[in-house]
Amino acid sequence: MDAAFRVLIVCRANVCRSPLAEGLMAQALDRAGLSSTVLVESAGTHAGVGEAACPQAMHWSPAAGFGRGSRGVTAQLLGASDLVLAADRESRAECALLDPACRPRMFTLNQAAVVADSLRGPLEDGLPIEGAPSMPIDPRERLTWLVGEMDAARTHLSARPGDSDDIADRHGPAPHSDVFVEVEGAVTRIVGLLAAVAG
Repeated sequence: MDAAFRVLIVCRANVCRSPLAEGLMAQALDRAGLSSTVLVESAGTHAGVGEAACPQAMHWSPAAGFGRGSRGVTAQLLGASDLVLAADRESRAECALLDPACRPRMFTLNQAAVVADSLRGPLEDGLPIEGAPSMPIDPRERLTWLVGEMDAARTHLSARPGDSDDIADRHGPAPHSDVFVEVEGAVTRIVGLLAAVAG
């Protein structure tokens, strides 16, 4: 798995949004036949090491990987990741402070989903992306190529209100299943693009 394309998902505490996204993405990648090509991990910008996952999130997706306990994001984790997906702009900004070099390959989950929608149609139709170099043959190299195309496609984000980039942190005792719906929707759209490129 050392040669895998690495995705890191980040939120604040790594007990609700990011571990749910990690688990859902791992399951979707497995269904797409990409579990040996893509490795998904998660971490938190303010995580208390080893804290238990959100019970509501675990109930939403019991098969998702919540067993590890929370962990903090580090510059080393960011530097080793090919794609960084943050739950919100605040988490994204804190990651950029830790490792400024990761900015071109870092998006919020919602930003990546919007960019995925803009790129997926032409790719699935077998059309080249305008101005893009030809796609590599190796699946991991194709995904690395894709991240460059995602960075170039950020113009699709310019007209959006800033708060639409965020999946809000509503973790707590009150029901917050709307967060899980939003996480699952973004993950589904992103994995659709990864599968279209790597498949």
